[in-house]
Amino acid sequence: MKRKIFAITIVIVLFLSGCIQSLHPLYFKKDRITLDILEGKWLSESNDTWEFKKVKDEPSYILKYTESKKEGEQKPQPSIAFFEANVIKLEGNYFIDLYPADNEQLDDLTTLLSVHLVLAHTFLKLKIENNQLHVYQMNPDWLDNLFKENKIRISHEVVDENKIILTSSTKELQKFIIKYADSEGAFHKPEILNSVK
Repeated sequence: MKRKIFAITIVIVLFLSGCIQSLHPLYFKKDRITLDILEGKWLSESNDTWEFKKVKDEPSYILKYTESKKEGEQKPQPSIAFFEANVIKLEGNYFIDLYPADNEQLDDLTTLLSVHLVLAHTFLKLKIENNQLHVYQMNPDWLDNLFKENKIRISHEVVDENKIILTSSTKELQKFIIKYADSEGAFHKPEILNSVK
């Protein structure tokens, strides 16, 4: 139940500029890889903390994402969210698939509300340069324009005032990501993460 409850907060807690959600993962289990450099704590330019911990006996991670308290915010402490993070490599590019993990702070939502929430995956492009992580979020405006111009036919739904949710299979998602991974405008400027020793 906790995992279901958390889905509604993904857009609020992670990447306020918006993210594209998918009902299916970007990876097949056989695709998952580990990157030694990833494990540990990283600090973003906006003072948010990303802490990757390797899952025992699995090629995957748990990401503890701590959003720092921003100036003028009323919340008493930083927001913390946990994700399952799976890394894959497609045609020379790394990607991270994020999926809600257990998040205890959301235990108090009503059962009626929780049954209306749907789990979703989000995808991030990852580059490793100069011992930094460069994390790129897909640009929803770019994707929306492709749909409006009938340039792509990937399965999706548009909900809640033009929010795009991808409904394609993992195989179709991988073909799509490979084709557009290096396209101009497909991804926002990266969030740069520095290792915290």
